[in-house]
Formats: sequence, structure tokens, C-alpha cells
Amino acid sequence: MRSVNESNDALPAATVIDDLPPLVKPGVYDLAFVSYSTAMMFQGKAPKLIMNFKIVSFGEYFEAELTRYYNIARIIGKPQQSGRFQCGKKGAFVREYMTLFTGRVNRLDRIPMSAYQNVIIEGKVTSVTRSQGKDIPKELQYSVISDLRKLK
Repeated sequence: MRSVNESNDALPAATVIDDLPPLVKPGVYDLAFVSYSTAMMFQGKAPKLIMNFKIVSFGEYFEAELTRYYNIARIIGKPQQSGRFQCGKKGAFVREYMTLFTGRVNRLDRIPMSAYQNVIIEGKVTSVTRSQGKDIPKELQYSVISDLRKLK
């Protein structure tokens, strides 16, 4: 039997499943749409719309990929890349969409995601430093898009 002080080199190391998301200095950046998907998060209790953007502002964070998460009412079909979903008319997604693309939506039951393609959007980036009321270690902190403000 091995003592506590002996080397654990023979034991397998733990690994992190995903890459760590980027940590970007908080501020306002120009963003380009990359993709979107639907997912069930938090043990399958929370349907989410996940939108991915790249920073296109020249500088240290050029081409860093960041995410904007939205609460949605439900996912139509399976959660997937470019999945269909329903959202509330008072939710953040619809409010931001209507701010960005004023006059482009005739019916709230048919909101085209293609509007995000080939445009530059000004967005606010914030750092996630706390989770569930606790500080996140600096090495695990990450950035998200907290607000899509306007078309450039």
C-alpha cells in the first residue's frame, strides 16, 4: 500500500472537457455573427438560444469568439445547431432583435435569423467572475456578450 507522501505520477490526471472560453477586457466591441444553436441547460430545465459572434474590432481581441445567451420559451424539435425556437415578446432576444432590425419584422411568429448575417453589430462584453453566489477563480473567468446595442 502506498503512503500519502508517495508520488501520484501513475494515477490518471483529470481533464477538462471543453476549452476555456476567452477572457476579454470588458467594453464595447464590433461583432460579426458566426452561428446560433438551441440547447437545454441547467439539467434540462432551461431552454436557451446560444448565439456566437466574433470580435471584428482590430486589436488584441480580434477574432475572439464570444457567446450571447438568451432565455427562450421552448425549443421546437431537438436542441441543435440552427434549431427552431419560440420566445416571449418581452424577452431580451425579441427586444434586441427589434432594436437592431427595426422595421424588418412583419410578424412576430416569423423572425428571420438571416438578418444577423453580413452585418456588424456593436455589443457590450462583460466578464463572468461569479457563479451561484461564489467567486470564480481568475483562471476560469470568461467573457460573454451582455448586450447587442446597434448596427454599425
